[in-house]
Amino acid sequence: MVLAGIAACGQPSPSKFHGKVVNLSGTVSPNNTSSTLSTDASCTAADLHLWSQLHFTGDQLCFFGEGTADLIDYPLPSGMSQSWVGQVRGLQVGIAPAFLNGQYQFGESYSTPYPVGFSDDEGSDLPPNIQSITLANPAGGSCSGNCGYVSDGSGHTVACGPLGGACPAAAQTCLNNSCCTPDNSTICANRDCGFRVNNCGQTVNCGILGICLQPGTQCTSEGRCCKTKTNACSAYQCGTVDDGCGNQYTCGTCETGTKCSVHTCVITGCHKVCSPPKRLDPETCTCIIVQ
Repeated sequence: MVLAGIAACGQPSPSKFHGKVVNLSGTVSPNNTSSTLSTDASCTAADLHLWSQLHFTGDQLCFFGEGTADLIDYPLPSGMSQSWVGQVRGLQVGIAPAFLNGQYQFGESYSTPYPVGFSDDEGSDLPPNIQSITLANPAGGSCSGNCGYVSDGSGHTVACGPLGGACPAAAQTCLNNSCCTPDNSTICANRDCGFRVNNCGQTVNCGILGICLQPGTQCTSEGRCCKTKTNACSAYQCGTVDDGCGNQYTCGTCETGTKCSVHTCVITGCHKVCSPPKRLDPETCTCIIVQ
């Protein structure tokens, strides 16, 4: 199946096309396995509709997206023909301008345009021997990259690129409709834990699962496993202290008439500082040894 879109100058450009078929005999698969086809009994008004018989009857084939579909890739569910080539008897254009492509009796090629909303149930305005269908950009937008998916503005999802939205290498990921090769070689350098985002927008675990396994430890913002001090306030009456891992703990508040001085509540006006093992007696503003 040839995949092509319509560029500003009217020439084909690489794209991805989707087709879906509705018929009376159940699921139909394309002859060409590279075709993107899905069966769906609810062809919407936004799609391009083809019918195999006059007055919108017979088998029905619906297309949406941007690009070109070779009708030889699609088997006709009923009748004597092996495919839809030359079997189009009815046409209804959805939200995207359409082109019917084929050859006249004496071999001359044609590509006939049909505007949005065009409808013909008698085949009188359709050329003979239609071999492929081309849809221009739908109103909702088109693929700007080589992978991923975009909306065509009618509730359909259009796959970008020649591989149906996928990237060619298994290690690659799609970022903003472009294939990206992750580089994790230096993202976790000098880090034992935590999580980082790589060049492709993926979250990477540093160390083992990104966490610290030893009980009582936690991961710091620098990616280091740190053992927290659970008794950081045991020697203090007030103020805030660091537990050694970047966490701040409040060690209490002082009563009215006292203030916090070097993590000790002292009488207002007392500025004495005691050296361990002595501690300040806030009532007398003297240094005492606590038994």
